Amino acid sequence: MSWQVFGYTEQPLTKADFPDITSADASHFGLFKDFQAAAAAGTLPAFTFLEPSWSSTGNSQHPNYDVALGEQLIRDTYEALRSGPGWPQTLFVLTYDEHGGCYDHVPPPWGATTPDNSAGEFSFGFDRFGVRVPTLLISPLIAPGTVYRVADGSTPLDHTSVLKTIEQRWSLPPLTARDAAAPGFGDVLTLTTPRTDDVLADVTVPVSGSAGPSAGQVSHLEAIRDELFARYTAEARPEVPSAAIIQDPDQRPP
Repeated sequence: MSWQVFGYTEQPLTKADFPDITSADASHFGLFKDFQAAAAAGTLPAFTFLEPSWSSTGNSQHPNYDVALGEQLIRDTYEALRSGPGWPQTLFVLTYDEHGGCYDHVPPPWGATTPDNSAGEFSFGFDRFGVRVPTLLISPLIAPGTVYRVADGSTPLDHTSVLKTIEQRWSLPPLTARDAAAPGFGDVLTLTTPRTDDVLADVTVPVSGSAGPSAGQVSHLEAIRDELFARYTAEARPEVPSAAIIQDPDQRPP
């Protein structure tokens, strides 16, 4: 199965964060501008993974950052896909890695299938699902107004459902028992004739009036990315100045 991972203006964090792909050929990685060019040319691979910019003035929509920049990234991604020749066969999955610290009145359910026999930090057994995160499934092969859910009482959708959908689509074996047990969402594609409407035609992307409160700080993820690239790849980055403020993700900036 063909694949590529794109960072925004920097090589993707994923490249250094997952040892299985650290030494993969450079053709598997690129920047957002490369993604836009490939979408326009109809040369995107079977699976594409996009990362935002991780800096404190970037578009990742992490708390304390300018979320409007993330809205623009979503719009730019949608427009790049929709205007390309591959759009009629595309499923755009927009999701988040976690809930951003926002309160949720629904407690995470127990009963998750453990991926293996390894315990996590503080002896966490991975037998509980995480908090809910928003996810949008966008495709011209999805009927208008679709709200996709699994049946009550069944295994809930979680991040490994992305893996399960990929595995089902390309007949790949599961990575762990967790994604083997997860429900996929490929059956959300119910239309045989692609839609031609533009669902964002009347939507205006918001613009912030000022920089976010974290502007000028080195973000936690930015520091992690630089450290990993310095450790595992030849793409060494300049060291962070000793006087620089590195944002602690558990604390608000002063």
